[in-house]
Amino acid sequence: MRPNESLALRRWQRGRSFKRAQLLAANAATFKSGRERRPS
Repeated sequence: MRPNESLALRRWQRGRSFKRAQLLAANAATFKSGRERRPS
């Protein structure tokens, strides 16, 4: 595997994990606000 290919793969994986982290953070925020709005 060429070094530039591994670099691109690493960058792509980092981008995916970052998007996934953003999605999880957004879900956590909406879940938290939803629970604060209507406490059971």
